[in-house]
Amino acid sequence: MKDGKCPKCSSDQILTEEAGSVRDFLPGGSMFSPLHLINYACGSCGYLESYVVSQDLELLNQKWAKFVPKPHRT
Repeated sequence: MKDGKCPKCSSDQILTEEAGSVRDFLPGGSMFSPLHLINYACGSCGYLESYVVSQDLELLNQKWAKFVPKPHRT
């Protein structure tokens, strides 16, 4: 979505509050240093992506556990 194209429907009607003053807060920080998000939404299909702002990536890596996919059983 950061490239201006929706990965679900290929629309270029991408909306963001990146330039605005509204931010969402992601659990995992603390009351004094929350993780801040930038949101991108498709104006055509409604698909939404959120990204942690670059200034908070170090805190994210400290607080969150690394995801390890579980093997599929057949």
